[in-house]
Amino acid sequence: MESHGSIEGMDDLRHRLDYLTLVTEALWSFLLDHGHTEAELLDRINEIDLSDGRLDHRHVHLVACANCGAAVTTDHCQFCGTHIHDVFAPV
Repeated sequence: MESHGSIEGMDDLRHRLDYLTLVTEALWSFLLDHGHTEAELLDRINEIDLSDGRLDHRHVHLVACANCGAAVTTDHCQFCGTHIHDVFAPV
């Protein structure tokens, strides 16, 4: 049986996914209205996908740990344990 927190967490994820889907559809319609093509969109998706070195339909956002300089993907460095304050600062 799922705990109450797990259900709330799933509801939050569904809400976030629904909102991101809405934003994506709005941006895509805006691009179409301004003459962009699906081929251009797919090229840009692949370009962003490859920015982490792998074409895997995932975008891993790496940040540099301020303490040891390691490239990490979470808010805590797995190498030295330092809390990463700005998880959106690029490596």
